[in-house]
Amino acid sequence: MEDKIFFILIAGIFMVWGIYLIVNFYKDKKRKYDIIKGKVIDIYKDSDNESGTQFYPIIEYEYKNNIYKTKSRCSDWKLEGFKKVPGDKYLIGSLVDLRVYAGKEPKAVINNEAEINVPLYGRIIATIVGAALIIGIIISIII
Repeated sequence: MEDKIFFILIAGIFMVWGIYLIVNFYKDKKRKYDIIKGKVIDIYKDSDNESGTQFYPIIEYEYKNNIYKTKSRCSDWKLEGFKKVPGDKYLIGSLVDLRVYAGKEPKAVINNEAEINVPLYGRIIATIVGAALIIGIIISIII
């Protein structure tokens, strides 16, 4: 019984943390931003055993007379045969619209819904997992 209470507390912390991050995401999304152009200067190749090879555009932009670089949150790839290669969406040298949030270090993301909402997806999953764990543990205590 005590171990189940411990897991309920951990799952509860997980769920509350997820809700807190979701609320912060929406607060962050409402912040003022500027739309500017950025230029794709490179493609970052990330390889791991879980998701295979991913390709992320590196974008350079000028904001308030300073030059910055940012890596996209979303990968862009396609299959050629059985091999992943960089996709056609973000070619080196192409211009993209960036949403830049002002701050000490400006935060820029590609201005499309997928790119903007990526952090939200993980936060929703964390909240659902926490809630599911709590429900599962409570059911196991009742039964």
